[in-house]
Amino acid sequence: MNTTIESLIHPSCVFNFITIKTIAMKLILTIALLFLIGCSGNGKKENVNMPGVYRMISQSIKGGNIDTTYRSLAQLKIFTSDHLMFANVNQAGTVGSFGIGTYTVNGDTIIENIFLRGSDSTKTETPAEYKLIIVKTGKGYQQVIPDFTSNGQKYVLSEDYESVGMPAKSTLDGVWKLSLSYHIKGNDTTTNNITQYKMYDGGYFIWGQSRPDTARKNITAVGFGKFTLEGNKLQEYLMESTNAEIRSLDVHIDIEMKGDTVFKQTISNKDSTRDVETYVRVTKE
Repeated sequence: MNTTIESLIHPSCVFNFITIKTIAMKLILTIALLFLIGCSGNGKKENVNMPGVYRMISQSIKGGNIDTTYRSLAQLKIFTSDHLMFANVNQAGTVGSFGIGTYTVNGDTIIENIFLRGSDSTKTETPAEYKLIIVKTGKGYQQVIPDFTSNGQKYVLSEDYESVGMPAKSTLDGVWKLSLSYHIKGNDTTTNNITQYKMYDGGYFIWGQSRPDTARKNITAVGFGKFTLEGNKLQEYLMESTNAEIRSLDVHIDIEMKGDTVFKQTISNKDSTRDVETYVRVTKE
């Protein structure tokens, strides 16, 4: 006689036993499947989600004889889905720098490809690549460049950011490059020789420019802050700028959109002069 475990159980319990055993087997198979799926992923981390507006809280530099943390540098950084731009101003508000480029994401690492940088009296259009390790935090994120090199010395450069962007959307959101700039005074029009980019997103904006002075020495100017757009009326509030005349002020601008790839802005100054700029939208190739 074949005696099974099931036959030793009271008939009223056989169904429950078989059901429990079946469930148990299914659970074991499910766990095994999940384990195999996990192993087949080779531990690949989920890509970090970067789009947004961030304000730098601190910057730390370690290497050689340096171990310093800075908290006085005002910096804003914006990520779109494929571009990034940052600008900063020193504590005195006299010296600024900016950078703009594209980026790619690989797990917890982003690779920034900066194609234009301006800092004080220098302008660099030679592309530079930076690999950043990203750690998301409750307030924003931390970025670490473990092999930042300056003057032949390697440093660990880390920066902490908090998210400040708002859910506001506008037709200006994105990256723009200046294509034409001129100043109107009475019947006279003067064309400006300026390289400039602007980025709008989440209710914030950044602009950075490089231009030669009368001695052909480069000048870097930056500005960033909050903006609102109602119809063709743009208002930019300059939180920080290397231009002391407009710092902490609202700048009222008339906007003329030409499709979704070009816009013209006109600033009417108190002395009856006007500054006119035309921008072309930048897309990733």
